[in-house]
Amino acid sequence: MPVSPLGVGSLGYLSLKEQSCIGVQKEQSCTGVQKEQSRTGVQKEQSRTGVQKEQSRTGVQKEQSPTGLQKEQSPTGVQKEQSRTGVQKEQSRTGVQKEQSRTGVQKEQSRTGVQKEQSRTGVQKEQSRTGVQKEQSPTGLQKEQSPTGLQKEQSRTGVQKEQSPTGVQKEQSRTGVQKEQSRTGVQKEQSRTGVQKEQSPTGVQKEQSPTGVQKEQSPTGVQKEQSPTGVQKEQSPTGVQKEQSRTGVQKEQSCIGV
Repeated sequence: MPVSPLGVGSLGYLSLKEQSCIGVQKEQSCTGVQKEQSRTGVQKEQSRTGVQKEQSRTGVQKEQSPTGLQKEQSPTGVQKEQSRTGVQKEQSRTGVQKEQSRTGVQKEQSRTGVQKEQSRTGVQKEQSRTGVQKEQSPTGLQKEQSPTGLQKEQSRTGVQKEQSPTGVQKEQSRTGVQKEQSRTGVQKEQSRTGVQKEQSPTGVQKEQSPTGVQKEQSPTGVQKEQSPTGVQKEQSPTGVQKEQSRTGVQKEQSCIGV
């Protein structure tokens, strides 16, 4: 194997060069840098500090440090990195950044600022540049929160829930039942048939049907009803019944039949 004597290398100082019969070229400088090039065009370099570099004929560049950090860059601009702890990072020319940890957590960030994350358990999280946060679990539960504090949730069964920063809570089931509760404790409900119900923290219950019939019951047990024709009815817990028509006729009956 022919070996050239010590001479001035490309680095401008003394180096040792070697070339084998199969075309492998090796060079080592007095600073400890080792270079190697094969007939296939693969170039390798190792510094005294233990950093190893490699470049293939296709332009793929690889680098490994003594700490175990591995880096790779392709001619298309894709950059990959893996640490000794198993964290894998990747960045494309379009600016998409991906990361995967040894625990299986996958993260992705696009140039537009959208951040995505998926855990090993299948939980998917996403955050947009506007601050909207979305989350979906493997059970099909979907959650969303906006920067204004509005929270939305939808289960696999189709139940939709919403809570505003003012404390208003809304819920809608797949059957079309809508429920709402305010911070003051007022509860409202509307069914698919159009029946509306309301209950206040004081215990007053109100109900209105699509036909216009309005009903109300107080915590003392007084029941009131008004029809669209203007007839008003009232019944107390003592059994007294009152009725007034639109024409002003008033009727009253006690529990003793008077």
